[in-house]
Amino acid sequence: MGVPAGSTLTFRWTPPTTNTDGSALTDLRQYRVYEKVGNGPWIARIGIIGTVSKATYKPQTTGIHRYRITAINIEKKESLPSNEVEINLERPVAVPSYSPVDGHD
Repeated sequence: MGVPAGSTLTFRWTPPTTNTDGSALTDLRQYRVYEKVGNGPWIARIGIIGTVSKATYKPQTTGIHRYRITAINIEKKESLPSNEVEINLERPVAVPSYSPVDGHD
């Protein structure tokens, strides 16, 4: 079972502390959250300035959505992407309701 389309997704991550060469990361500028729907291309959906390690996003389409995050330093050098997270966004299911009429079941 997936998540209903139109739900707000919350992404949280642990901020990086080192550059890819192992040196201390002292110049982190922002993060980017990328989305890939089905077999489509990766698209930058959210840009977060600063060192906040949380983002929300509300996709509207159904299907398999994949997300990954990158860090960007002040020189605009982007890190390798994080591991991917996959979410199946499904069309909400209408649940029939039942209410007795005049006390009869």
